Amino acid sequence: MYVPFPDNNLKEGCIDLPEVSFNCYCIGKGKSVTDLGYSFRLNTFIYGKWVEDYSVETLSLTYRVKDENYEYCGKISDAMYREIIDCLKNSSSLKNKFRKMMQNW
Repeated sequence: MYVPFPDNNLKEGCIDLPEVSFNCYCIGKGKSVTDLGYSFRLNTFIYGKWVEDYSVETLSLTYRVKDENYEYCGKISDAMYREIIDCLKNSSSLKNKFRKMMQNW
């Protein structure tokens, strides 16, 4: 997906462009995001329209082998988690069931 900001002028955090119905949360490359110091090698975007709900059981069946199917990178900071929720709950592309859920968080 095209983000209307060049890399050198990228705004980290909530990007909300209601005039074009665009909303996402941007995590800048190299920014530490977990308690273990994990950071993404590239700019990373979280879009409301891709938010889904999976049970732990479903994830365990889908991704069975640690370090092969997934890598544990640590726990995201409470502050960043709150910022992501606050950003996405206002996204016009977020499914209503998630918007309702997030209003109570």
